[in-house]
Amino acid sequence: MTEACDLSARDARRMMGNGALSPVELFDSCRQRIERVNPAVNAILVDALVAGATSRGARRFLDLFCGAGNFALPLGREGLTGVGIESNRSAIAVASKAAAQQGLAVRFRAASVVEALAEPSRLQAVDLVVLDPPRAGASDEVAGIVALEPQWIAYVSCDPATLARDLRTLVDGGYRITEVTPFDMFPHTHHVETLVWLQRGAFDQSGDAAGVELSEGDAGSS
Repeated sequence: MTEACDLSARDARRMMGNGALSPVELFDSCRQRIERVNPAVNAILVDALVAGATSRGARRFLDLFCGAGNFALPLGREGLTGVGIESNRSAIAVASKAAAQQGLAVRFRAASVVEALAEPSRLQAVDLVVLDPPRAGASDEVAGIVALEPQWIAYVSCDPATLARDLRTLVDGGYRITEVTPFDMFPHTHHVETLVWLQRGAFDQSGDAAGVELSEGDAGSS
């Protein structure tokens, strides 16, 4: 029997969907059954995040819960430099191999996100934090992210309840929501993937919170 690794189906789907690895390369790196997912919508999500990062002038990023590099690798291909943090060693191995093969200025580190944020001296200053936590959200991590004081946070969530909880903490920490885009990653279900952009100290001249831009993502399938 082939030994299965613990690269999640979500990460495997994303790695194929954004073109970082072909299906053959992915299975060569980690042979396991991959459930039916939605790589087409994921590719649109990745494009939206990368476009948002470049349009905001981001140059250095920290990708938390980076998985196998779903966002970090495309950001690197756009010339950004950064670090991906993920506790799943199999995913980190896949991401590191892809970054090396593509000659990207992106490093990956196998570590707990909470533990990594507890040692800010080991993290270089960044202007963008990409946050893509599991369904449980990032209640234990948001305080550490606020302490890093990035100019921008791109929060990708698959659970509206935990997203709302964490956004409240980020807003209380001095961030303002500037753009929200939903993506129908799981058609015919109540689940929705959401990309939220937050900016540090984003106030207009009157001192009020800056307005929120609601963008249209992808309907997936009707």
